[in-house]
Amino acid sequence: MQDKQDLTRKVKELISANQTARALELLAKEQLSDIDRQVIMLNNRYNKVIDDQRLGIIDDHSARLELNKINLSLLDLAESIDKKPKGVSSDVAVDQAAGRKSSGLIKLGIGFTGLVLMGFLLFRLFVIPNEKHKQYEVLLNKADSLYSHLQYEQAKAKYEAVLKFDISDKAYAERKIDTCENRIKYLEMYDEGKAMEAEKKWQDALAKYKLALTIYGEGKEASQGVERVEAAITAVKNSWEEKFIDKYTVFKDAETGKVLTALGSQNASELQLGDYRGEASQLFKLVRLQDGLFALECKIKYGQLLTTSRTDYNSTIEYSKPGPLWLYQWAAGDQKPGGNQTWKMISLGDNKFRIQNNNSDLYIGESSGKIFQLSKGECKTWLLYLEGEKQK
Repeated sequence: MQDKQDLTRKVKELISANQTARALELLAKEQLSDIDRQVIMLNNRYNKVIDDQRLGIIDDHSARLELNKINLSLLDLAESIDKKPKGVSSDVAVDQAAGRKSSGLIKLGIGFTGLVLMGFLLFRLFVIPNEKHKQYEVLLNKADSLYSHLQYEQAKAKYEAVLKFDISDKAYAERKIDTCENRIKYLEMYDEGKAMEAEKKWQDALAKYKLALTIYGEGKEASQGVERVEAAITAVKNSWEEKFIDKYTVFKDAETGKVLTALGSQNASELQLGDYRGEASQLFKLVRLQDGLFALECKIKYGQLLTTSRTDYNSTIEYSKPGPLWLYQWAAGDQKPGGNQTWKMISLGDNKFRIQNNNSDLYIGESSGKIFQLSKGECKTWLLYLEGEKQK
């Protein structure tokens, strides 16, 4: 049989290694007595500490101090127990208890109940807390890993699970949950912008990307999206402005006669050149468009009159720059301009203007925004654009 000191040392080692079963086996082999009441008291103390901690009566730090005291008491108990002689059963020890007292304690055999209670107490004091702490650390590490890989939905769920553990510092997980929710909203807005960009809806995509940046100002994805879309807008706008210059040059360089142009519609109309006489600052072109031209999809912007296939352009630019091109429609059956007639516009300032035909005033009027609409005499409807002005 092992001596008392060696037994105590081995019990301590087994407890430290969370090997409760082996500690119980060792104690059972030694047939120790006089511990039933002490074990029951320690178990009751342990349950009270755990309940007080759960109810918030004591904080985690105070609970840990109390549990440490219980641990020490348990180890003291292992050192102070008396060895029971071999062959003496627990029932005999109980029978002898009525007539034996020492140091104010009833001498009881360890019995089956004492072994079970001690094993239960050791298990709860050492094994369960350590296992829960390991589970907590594994879950927290998994949440941090998901967060670092931008998997915010899954990370948020893991952090919420972390909060279910009985821990004192919950601020970290709570902060991470808030951050995950912010990033989720940011990515939702970014994805909407990316979808718009794929459809070449540049202005809508730009608005979504900028809104995403108001949610998370350091979002690289949205910042890069803004750069891409703005570059695309500039490229498309420049492309169409170049096309306008090319088309205008064709009209301007034509001496006389007719210029047939394809307007991207089955109703391609015949254009008739006007005269370019007049002051340089008031240079204009008068182009006749038959009724079919005005049935085109877009009537307002110069670029929209050039072609009906303008989805990408219309959703991109904020304005078109028509230059010195004047468009008008004559009523069917009215006299058409032609021959040696001279048509010219004279600006009167403050958006007022005078149109002359062979030096005779045809109409004096005032603009409405950037479009001049006239209805007087042989003219029915005029659509006029000032040179160099931006058309919203």
